[in-house]
Amino acid sequence: MDTRSKLQDLTKIFEAILDSDRLSLISHLSQEELSLSELAAHSNMDQKAVQRHLEGLANASLVNVHDRGGEQVYRFNPKHLEEIKRQQFARSKNKTNFDEFGFSKEKQKILIDYTHQDGSLKMIPTKTKKIIAVLDYLILSFEKDIEYSEVQVNEILERYYPDPTTLRRYLIDNIYLGRSKNGSRYWVIDSQEPETRKS
Repeated sequence: MDTRSKLQDLTKIFEAILDSDRLSLISHLSQEELSLSELAAHSNMDQKAVQRHLEGLANASLVNVHDRGGEQVYRFNPKHLEEIKRQQFARSKNKTNFDEFGFSKEKQKILIDYTHQDGSLKMIPTKTKKIIAVLDYLILSFEKDIEYSEVQVNEILERYYPDPTTLRRYLIDNIYLGRSKNGSRYWVIDSQEPETRKS
């Protein structure tokens, strides 16, 4: 689908849902399939008004219609919205520019090799130099002078990789994060600037 077609598709969707009556119909149809008369009864609208709204929703591919025992019934179609969302998300995943973080060319190359375009990690490196580059990058998501709970640390790290425990351990072992004895508090250790850490 080209850009113009996508914009037309989005316009149809917005026009279809920017109406309280149509949103009410979508709400009913997301729970069960209903006929025209059933929708009219549920929505307190006459059938002519319901039919007009259904045509708008069908034009935006937000409802499907099929035959049920000789009677047409309608059902909300979430797949079209999910496809639009997926396309928009894919467009929003711009390539991360590691040069903006002030990293050396060597560390930028490592990070490019180990991250997806959206900045999440493909894998955790095994070599120390590469791990340090990744940790220099990850620690930028934490603010200095703020204490984090373990849950908060995990939530931040899960944005980058599905195994936050390993990442958290690396950050602590390599003196990026401090941790209280009972493990309830975490904070950024600001003893060294990232580029001066030994690799």
